Amino acid sequence: MSAFASMTLIVEAGENSGTRIQARAATRHARPVIITRAVYQSTNWAKDLVEKQFDVSVVANAQEAIQAVRAIAARPTQTPVWSERVLTPAGA
Repeated sequence: MSAFASMTLIVEAGENSGTRIQARAATRHARPVIITRAVYQSTNWAKDLVEKQFDVSVVANAQEAIQAVRAIAARPTQTPVWSERVLTPAGA
């Protein structure tokens, strides 16, 4: 799905949820990811995405999420590039 989307918005996810796979795929497809502060604070994989300086925005509320979506949508269109920064699987 991340290859077809212009960005991914994650509002709820656990440490072992399938949503983390979507987030990692989005970063590999060079797509922006928007994550709520609650997800960021409660999961190591979200912190890992931010620490590795992928295109990830952490938002506190719906208004900030809307602002992030608008900012991303206003970016100049670029041809997506596969990210060489691949995350290591959990437990590896």
